[in-house]
Amino acid sequence: MFNVVCAVLIKNNKILLPKRGINLQKMPNKYEFPGGKVEKDESLKEGLKSELYEELCIDVNIQDIIEFPNNVLHLWTFKMPTLSKLYFIFNFFS
Repeated sequence: MFNVVCAVLIKNNKILLPKRGINLQKMPNKYEFPGGKVEKDESLKEGLKSELYEELCIDVNIQDIIEFPNNVLHLWTFKMPTLSKLYFIFNFFS
């Protein structure tokens, strides 16, 4: 199992949701929260800082990242044998 982080970017009371490039092979032109896998030697905040820089060229201070330690998201993915789409099931715990 590995940890994945994502950011909800808020500016002027609005959520900023980046859109993927139209020429990408996987899910082009779709909106997504920026984030990704945390490396083994990184903390969750360090992983998020790295992902924000890699994806959006945003250089954030780790101290500015607000953690929500009691909120956990468990995500399971599966592919239906007769369909070509990937489905996600989310469970939120607090």
